[in-house]
Amino acid sequence: MQEINIQSLMDVTYGLYIISSKSGDKLNGCIGNAVTQTSAEPPTIAVCVNQKHLTNQYIKESGVFSISILSKDLPRKTLGDFGFKSGRDIDKFAETDYMLGETGAPILTEYTLSYIEAEVIEQVEVETHTMFIGKIVKSDYVDQDKEPLTYDYYHNVMKGKSPEGAPTYSGGEEEKSQKEEQSEQQKYKCEVCGYVYDPAKGDPDNGVEAGTAWEDLPHGWKCPVCGVDKDQFFPLEAKVTSEEEDKAGSDLAKYECDVCGYVYDPAEGDPDSGIEAGTAFEDLPEDWVCPICGVGKDQFTKIED
Repeated sequence: MQEINIQSLMDVTYGLYIISSKSGDKLNGCIGNAVTQTSAEPPTIAVCVNQKHLTNQYIKESGVFSISILSKDLPRKTLGDFGFKSGRDIDKFAETDYMLGETGAPILTEYTLSYIEAEVIEQVEVETHTMFIGKIVKSDYVDQDKEPLTYDYYHNVMKGKSPEGAPTYSGGEEEKSQKEEQSEQQKYKCEVCGYVYDPAKGDPDNGVEAGTAWEDLPHGWKCPVCGVDKDQFFPLEAKVTSEEEDKAGSDLAKYECDVCGYVYDPAEGDPDSGIEAGTAFEDLPEDWVCPICGVGKDQFTKIED
């Protein structure tokens, strides 16, 4: 049997959505990309939600869900709340404009092109996720002039990775020199969600201009993705001492989660999940999952040097 080339699955195109539901008077939602229409008459739609997510539980309890189709202007803060935090710990809708639909499920009224509401008619447990198939009971526009947020845009633009071949500056030796100087400044990585603060890019969504060194970030600045303080960041070049590197196997391959971008680094391991530093990706337990989004090892891709 031919081996599965996981990388080829990256050619499947995705959007990014907030899938929401309710349980009594409680509301919750999570970022999802596995959404597809399954029939035209009657119109039905399917979503896949991780079994560990509170949203999964709420859909099973209420039998309804909503899909907010997100736009490119989605702030990192909103992305972080719905994508990297748990509704067991915070009220995700506390700082977000929303309305309750006909099903009672919440729908974002900002950063949204349109929405869909559905009643569950079937559900299938598929390894780590549940596929909910719903009969659409209502759908409408919120702001149809906006552009949809795709996974490609999220991965390559919102996470600071420029598309291949796209110039950052229009040209000129002075701009080139400035970029080179900024690129030499120390980058810092968030311990919680993996976001990297790059001085060459700054954090324009929060008023931090390109060229702002880590030490010059304003007091009270927080990770734009998950909201933790600066003390939860570490310098990329100085996380591990040389003695620790020998122990941790710093030459072992790193693997990146295809869903959320989390990087498993053998030099650091995953101590919150009981994985010691120095554990190669191949030696991780079979039931190990991404500590950020919860997908399995088969959703990771080796990072080539």
